[in-house]
Amino acid sequence: MEDEVLKSFVDEYYTKTIDGIYFAHQPIYGYRSPYADTSQIARYMITRSILDQLARYSFHQLIDISAAEGYTAHLIRTLFHTEVEVTDWSESVCAVARAVYGLKTQVADILALPFEDDAFEVVLCSETLEHIPGWEKGFDELLRITKNLLVVTVPHDPIEFVEYNRQHVLGGHINYFEEETFDFLKERNLSFTIEKTLCPKLIKPRVLAEAYPKPPTSVAYRMYNACTPLLKTIFGKRTAQWLIDQDTNWVQRSGTYGGITLVIEKQPLPRNPKYKPVRARDFMDIVV
Repeated sequence: MEDEVLKSFVDEYYTKTIDGIYFAHQPIYGYRSPYADTSQIARYMITRSILDQLARYSFHQLIDISAAEGYTAHLIRTLFHTEVEVTDWSESVCAVARAVYGLKTQVADILALPFEDDAFEVVLCSETLEHIPGWEKGFDELLRITKNLLVVTVPHDPIEFVEYNRQHVLGGHINYFEEETFDFLKERNLSFTIEKTLCPKLIKPRVLAEAYPKPPTSVAYRMYNACTPLLKTIFGKRTAQWLIDQDTNWVQRSGTYGGITLVIEKQPLPRNPKYKPVRARDFMDIVV
């Protein structure tokens, strides 16, 4: 029954519209679009990390598990000229991925993926496991269908935030992850790397740069809302790109992080001899 309630919630979420325009979870329309979720700079930071990790390899096939609208899969197809397909638990969002990007889609539960062992050269699963009860089973499914490379991103949320969500937030972040969470991979003799992302010290600069109005529930928020037109003029796309590109540098300097990009090389995959770091300008203008 709980799964049915959650699935209904997810399906409804992915049918939301504003002014008759589909309201996206991912920044499919571009930076600062009013028809997509906020915290777009943070989403771009995660996306840059994924793309930069993938750019280090030569590959021809990828599946994005729980891909939402298929934004990241579309970027990968565009930038790396590779074959991609996507899955999601929600038929509603699979329909969006087909309509918007022409992607091959399949409705699938991450806890029981309908694919053979080692079915895909590269598997991606971004910002999903934090929502999944029994995430370990989903992780094992991702590993099972991976032939060569598995890329997973998860948030590193405060434990208090996660505990609150477990009790009060339907579909929220209910699992806590830190770098040490994945130490079990060493026992399995799997080769992996971790890149830490989402430096907390950049949260306030991100909020100022995006300049999205807040609910007018306090004097501070009302003052901020009055300043958003000016903030948008001062801080343009170049500011956003600078923040995105500097994120991992700030993580290293500060020793603090809010996200994890995990890369597991299950079997060797050829390295890209022409690798160069991916920057925000390489993908932010790929919009619908």
